[in-house]
Amino acid sequence: MKIQYIVPVLAAAVPFCIAAPASADPAQTPEVLSQTESGVPPAVQVELRHQAIEQALAPIKSKADLDRYLSTATVSPLDWLSSNAKWEFIGSLVFHERGLASYRYDVLAKELTPTQIYQLLSLFGAQHTTSMIKGAKIVTDTDKLIMEGATVSSNVISRGPPGEDHENFKCIGDHNCIKSLDYICMTGC
Repeated sequence: MKIQYIVPVLAAAVPFCIAAPASADPAQTPEVLSQTESGVPPAVQVELRHQAIEQALAPIKSKADLDRYLSTATVSPLDWLSSNAKWEFIGSLVFHERGLASYRYDVLAKELTPTQIYQLLSLFGAQHTTSMIKGAKIVTDTDKLIMEGATVSSNVISRGPPGEDHENFKCIGDHNCIKSLDYICMTGC
């Protein structure tokens, strides 16, 4: 099989690829991007499943989980933040039945690299939103990979939030986000 293109996808800080076969007819949409009966391209379905796995494996899915984590963790990515930033971030967290629904990101961007932010957000299954955070200092090649974020072209879909994650919005209730600078409202709202 001839490979026409490869889409890099950042998964748990380990890259892997989705490959699509070369199309005999260049005008034809590649198989990986074709619409399914639900109207969602298979590549986006893969990404949504990946995000569901991230959320399922996250140790913190509720306020109770957060309280338990804070009382038992001896070392935590949250400790990379200054005390004020840590409590501002923790105070901004909004949880719903599906996990983290919203958080304030400016405190993360001011003090952490994208790699550190990714690791911290993995506590909540929200690492896929790291590329939405503007202003974090890029230091390493991994930081660059993480911040490449979502790109969509006619032939390629790469990692990014295909769901309902919204930058500069805050979750205030079930499926209800309001405009709020420095917040991200996630699919779980």
